[in-house]
Amino acid sequence: MRGMFVKFVGIRITMQARMQARVSASVLAFCASLLALTALAEITPDYTPDNHAFPNQDFSQANQPPDPPIIRTSYGMVLPQPRPDPRNILPKTEPSLRVFLQKQLGQKQLGQKQLGQKQSGQNIKTEATLYTLKSGEGLAPLLKRAGLNEQMRNTAIQAIQAYRPLHNLPVGFQVHAIIIAPRGVANSPDSLGGAPNTPGDTTAALRIALNDEQDLSLFYDQTRQDWHSTRSYRPYQSFETFISGSIDNSLYAASIEAGINEQIFNQFTQIMGFSVDFQRQIRQGDTFKILIKRRRDLVTDKVLKGGEMQFLSLTLSDENIAFYRHESTDGKVGYYDRTGTSAYRTLMRTPINGARLSSGYGNRRHPILGYTKAHRGVDFAAPTGTPIMAAGNGIVEFAGWNGSYGRYVRIRHHGTYKTAYAHLARINKKIRVGAHINQGEIIGTVGSSGRSTGPHLHYEILLNGRQVNPLTVNLPTGEDLNKAEMHRFTKTVRTTNAKINRPRFAEKQ
Repeated sequence: MRGMFVKFVGIRITMQARMQARVSASVLAFCASLLALTALAEITPDYTPDNHAFPNQDFSQANQPPDPPIIRTSYGMVLPQPRPDPRNILPKTEPSLRVFLQKQLGQKQLGQKQLGQKQSGQNIKTEATLYTLKSGEGLAPLLKRAGLNEQMRNTAIQAIQAYRPLHNLPVGFQVHAIIIAPRGVANSPDSLGGAPNTPGDTTAALRIALNDEQDLSLFYDQTRQDWHSTRSYRPYQSFETFISGSIDNSLYAASIEAGINEQIFNQFTQIMGFSVDFQRQIRQGDTFKILIKRRRDLVTDKVLKGGEMQFLSLTLSDENIAFYRHESTDGKVGYYDRTGTSAYRTLMRTPINGARLSSGYGNRRHPILGYTKAHRGVDFAAPTGTPIMAAGNGIVEFAGWNGSYGRYVRIRHHGTYKTAYAHLARINKKIRVGAHINQGEIIGTVGSSGRSTGPHLHYEILLNGRQVNPLTVNLPTGEDLNKAEMHRFTKTVRTTNAKINRPRFAEKQ
């Protein structure tokens, strides 16, 4: 009996010792974590741009901008630094490929001089030749046409692939090239790029556009038998254009005739669409005015597509509706009337561009059933496939087939408003029940599904669960400017009006 008691006491002591050991280990681990967090909070990380994102760029300390402020949490932890603006890191594109090549040769000659080597002393006078991609042609055949041998073509393609995919190059894709063979050597793919029987060095440079703002320039280094690539931003010049016109047949026709491109027209109608019913309020003789800030590419001397509207107005009979672009101190950009009221509404009255109001709200003789029936929405006739926009921010409540409505989408915007869209030809794949959606996002296209006599959009606005007339319902506005911001906005209005009333603009009105 005594032996059993001693054995029990021994087991109990062993268990207590193990528990104390586990507690001690947990305490030590917790203390180590606190020490690590304290040390991390005291460390100031070095500012190092992403070399992988910007290969072949000079990231030496002398060329770096000042360190950004260190952001810490309330616990003292250092948060990740925001990525730097590429425009502050990447160089500007040279005016021509010849200038780029001459610059690269100048750096090469400087290196040869510092090493005591014989300098090449080439002075490039040849301008670049433009090659465009043909139907069914790949980049390799194009570079062969330009005069590059197989080794140069393969290494050039590898260098370009680091910056953009090559499997979907469009027909007409442009490549600028300068290929200069040594004296006495024919300019052909079989004799360029260090072929066995080629004396001297071949000078070569290529340039392609990565997008509307960035270029990739390549210089062939004979020493390394490889290409040196430089990613750059094209310099551009901003200028302002004032456009005005009078409406004869339609706003769209008058806008295109006045010189407004499709992108600006869509922005104009989207902003004005909150305040104007384009189907019922537009009359012959109404006028419009737009002040646009645009950019000209200084390399190609072409004006970039689109633009930034600084001012827009529409005069309907005796009523003038005008909005000014304003950027608040917090960086938020919006359009406001002269009193600082936002142009935006919680919902769009017409979530489709270029459509005709074919049926209004209220009682009507149903075109299929043949008897008078309440029409709890409005119909917009438009060609099949016309994009339909979400009238406001919200959550998709229904998306699919809904009886006589056909393909149908309903969006809950908040506790008060909902919108519904019926007879769609198709519903965007991203539009699913529970999905968040933003105002202006495409939810589907016009069709004639369900009980319908032709392609059109049936549009409803529901207020507290009841359908109301989308064209007359009083919709709340967006966020207006506060008193502190109104002082800055007044200056914006004064500056914009001064631009519009300049003699060179006023004479165009």
